[in-house]
Amino acid sequence: MVLGFAVVDVQVDESVSVWLVSQDSATWAENTNAVTFSGDTEKLSERLGVMIAERYVFTTDRTPGDFPALARVGAAPVGAAVLRGAVTDELARLAGEFQAEVASRGKGRPLVEPDWPTLPGTERCVTALDLANVLRATWTAWLRLDGLRLQRAYLTPADDQPRLLPPAFVEAATVHPLPVQA
Repeated sequence: MVLGFAVVDVQVDESVSVWLVSQDSATWAENTNAVTFSGDTEKLSERLGVMIAERYVFTTDRTPGDFPALARVGAAPVGAAVLRGAVTDELARLAGEFQAEVASRGKGRPLVEPDWPTLPGTERCVTALDLANVLRATWTAWLRLDGLRLQRAYLTPADDQPRLLPPAFVEAATVHPLPVQA
């Protein structure tokens, strides 16, 4: 089960902020919760493990890759560029499918071009909220794009089921598991 994204941001004082991003509707993602906590590595790891469970984990630019609490829970953060790249690739593929359909119809019945979603910029994400907002907008663009795909038979020749996330992203990233109870 995937609940969404968890954005981990280590503060200057080594407290940790976690923003959660979740699917709000069939075509919308939203920032749903934010928590900041501190403590020793063991306590941070325990709380962090619960917050990021069943989510893809992303870290801000200022979060060290070797932050002990992340390492202790075995988090495997993924970069926002991986999600953006998967959405961009699928957008290009579907736009190509649309153009091929237009060409195959000739001058007969014209096809109206879908209102393709716009992806957010690639600005640097220092805080958890910065990154959560970029992920929210990227995921919303994906959900809209997949909705457009499902509305047009020529874009869904083999797969007519809604997809929560781009398949290329799902293959490249790891959902953090539920913590094991001792």
